[in-house]
Amino acid sequence: MAVAVQPRPAFQVVSSPKFRYLLGRRRSLQTAMQELVEKLKAEAIKLTSGTVSTAQLRALDHPFARRHGQALIPKLPINLQTGRLQRSLRVMPRTVRGDPIWQVQFTAPYSQFVLRPGGTRKMVARGFWSAMRRYYRDNVKRAIARGGS
Repeated sequence: MAVAVQPRPAFQVVSSPKFRYLLGRRRSLQTAMQELVEKLKAEAIKLTSGTVSTAQLRALDHPFARRHGQALIPKLPINLQTGRLQRSLRVMPRTVRGDPIWQVQFTAPYSQFVLRPGGTRKMVARGFWSAMRRYYRDNVKRAIARGGS
């Protein structure tokens, strides 16, 4: 697994040799990886489907502001306001040295701030990419444990 450093945070799904070997015995690596990417997309949508409105955030004195020291409400899921962040979700297939890679990225202009791994000067980190990495790691381990079935 690799995380690319780009203007907007991204997540790359990379197949490991062990994953390729085990999954190759029962089905196509391409199919297995595509299924994992679909699960990751669903998880990304879930992690950006919070229900706290802008008005509620304002009434709570912007609970993710660094001036509070820590978030005053759960950091995830990230609250859905206009839906633009979710609509900007892109999964781009690529090949690097013959291995398939899918890059998961949000293209909304503010995604680089809301999803920034360390937070910003004014906002605490929300933990989105860490949660995505955990989900990816757990699903790859499950697939390997099942032998790719």
